[in-house]
Amino acid sequence: MGHALDTLPKVDLSCHFEGALPLALLSELARKHGRADAEAPLGPLPVTDLAGLAEARAKVRSLLVTAEDFFAAGQALGAALLEQAVMHVDLHVDPTLWPASHCKPAELLESIDAGLCAARPDGEETLLSWSFLIELRRELTAEAATAVVQAILDAEVPHVGAVAVAAENAPGESALHLQAAFALAKEAGLIRVVATDRGKGLLAEALQLGAQRIVGGAAALEDADLLLQLRAHRLPIAICPSAQVLAGLTRSIAELRLRKMKDAGLFVALGSGWPVLLGTSIGAEFEAVTRHHHWRLDDVRNATARAIEAVSTDATRRFQLARTVEIWRHRPMAGPGKKGDDWSL
Repeated sequence: MGHALDTLPKVDLSCHFEGALPLALLSELARKHGRADAEAPLGPLPVTDLAGLAEARAKVRSLLVTAEDFFAAGQALGAALLEQAVMHVDLHVDPTLWPASHCKPAELLESIDAGLCAARPDGEETLLSWSFLIELRRELTAEAATAVVQAILDAEVPHVGAVAVAAENAPGESALHLQAAFALAKEAGLIRVVATDRGKGLLAEALQLGAQRIVGGAAALEDADLLLQLRAHRLPIAICPSAQVLAGLTRSIAELRLRKMKDAGLFVALGSGWPVLLGTSIGAEFEAVTRHHHWRLDDVRNATARAIEAVSTDATRRFQLARTVEIWRHRPMAGPGKKGDDWSL
């Protein structure tokens, strides 16, 4: 099914900005800023543990300094997404985690947005769209988190679609003090996302925060009440397979509890997490899940359709995305000996 997955119009429901930037761009930025590690700014890839991921993310953040750097990053990322047939990406960005940057959070996002816009041929929105998920770390104070959200709203940054609480830094770390920031996001019409997969308690907390999407969520299988709530609210759950393996939440992609989650009535879609740093892509994640979990073509299509329902963008764009998938769904398959076109299977 490789060719089909290569040409499938994809939606990436959970992708981290600094983990998705092309390596060629990062080397170029390292040379620009006179870095000694210009030829291999990230060391060995893909990273193989959480410490390596944290180190690689910090190195990426140290390479983006000016508004021009963030514009170049957005442009390179947009070109890579177009090449991978990604129609839409929900892009996690923590605009407070760039110590070398001279940009304020709103300026940083505006520069990335401008670069992504520049990557689209003739500004064709139907080929690629994105939403920024403003990530809030759990260690932020309530006041700091609210101030970040308010500053971005005041600046009217384009394509801001959600506020997301980052994955916990330690099991049991609470995010309930971020309720004020979530309330502000709700008032502004933003989606609220919580990343968590280390136990039932944090998942219950996500529901208490009023999350409209979960990243992770397999812990719900351990609690009938949580399952009932997730089903009742039809909350989308984004699973990033390679990231789950890296975090030790499962031993392999083959052991992901996707079938159990589906059988339990959960609304599951796929994301790529930190694709470049993990040596993967959203297409590769689909391929791995398809191979190990015996997904058929309709499973892939249905996962994409679920992701479209969940993306943090307007109804018009969701309709356009769904229409593109339907066009692809009804394209004729290329039979033996037929060349077919770019949409053929």
